[in-house]
Amino acid sequence: MKLKLSAGLAAGLIAISAAPALAAPANVTVRVEGAASTLVDSAAVATTAQPVSKAGHDCSGTSVGGALEKATAGSWTAGWDPNYGHFVQGIMGETPSGDDYWSLWINHKLSSVGACAAELQEGDSVLFFVDTCHFDGVGCSNAPVLPLGLTAPASVTQGANAQVTVVRYDASGAAAPVAGASVGGATTDADGHATIAFPAAGPVRLKAEKPGFARSETETVAVGAPGASYPPLLPADRTPPTARLAGLNDHAVLKTGPRELRGSFGADPSGIKAVKLRLTKRLGSKCWYFSGRSETFRGTHCGKGPYFSIGDRADWSYLLPSRLGKGRYVLDAVAIDGAGNRTPLARGTTRVVFTVR
Repeated sequence: MKLKLSAGLAAGLIAISAAPALAAPANVTVRVEGAASTLVDSAAVATTAQPVSKAGHDCSGTSVGGALEKATAGSWTAGWDPNYGHFVQGIMGETPSGDDYWSLWINHKLSSVGACAAELQEGDSVLFFVDTCHFDGVGCSNAPVLPLGLTAPASVTQGANAQVTVVRYDASGAAAPVAGASVGGATTDADGHATIAFPAAGPVRLKAEKPGFARSETETVAVGAPGASYPPLLPADRTPPTARLAGLNDHAVLKTGPRELRGSFGADPSGIKAVKLRLTKRLGSKCWYFSGRSETFRGTHCGKGPYFSIGDRADWSYLLPSRLGKGRYVLDAVAIDGAGNRTPLARGTTRVVFTVR
């Protein structure tokens, strides 16, 4: 869905219009909640003066668009509509379906301007999530998606119970308690409260969810053994696993296609939870993606293709049914760690483009 920037509904258009004045570089956080999973979990980035070009349009490096570029290593796309102009189309390989769109919030408030017009200040928090508002020319004809917020204690003693609170924010930033939200295996009551047990020592990461709402940020609770010296709060893991693809060079032109795909992810404090691959092929005007389920290439629109999981090993390899035939290929490899951080796509390390003659 592409909304005009009127009546306070910046939402999905996230119009890429130029900002009237540039802000100074700043340290900010960027979070992206996809329809089914968290794509970027509060990545800390430093904006710069370096502009970002998308779909023939420049965003300043200090804008939301510049911060999104940093947080995703460039893995976002802009679209163009003659009625609405430029808009954020896809982030980390996900493009909202049908009339859904990316909604932009800054510091728990719906942004009244788009990604390139919104200049950021020190400490700002940026949130994109998939919204399902059906615009009727005045406002949403259905209930818009609102983001959740989670408050949890910094630390607790092993074996104790502790209370957490879940709220939702409206467009103006006003918070209200949310009943029926799931967090840490518990469900919130009418006051937005839930009591959670912490039976084991170590860091516990909590995230609130409820259908029809955007997930909350991740909060880390440090659980210490009784009588043991334990830090009151462990630093939240905001760093995604580092990555390296092996055996394939970006821009390579091969006479014989590879059969085995290989790579590795560096040690991560939260551990590797999942390794996912995406392999697409183009030959002439036709495109395919590799299905991990059927282990065959299937036709698709060019530039599109889903990831498939290959396990949780940091040093990974995947054996294709046969060598890759003639065509231009794009191989993406990402890891998701235990804290929900996702390795961003970057040419030469997590993305290689190569051709088989």
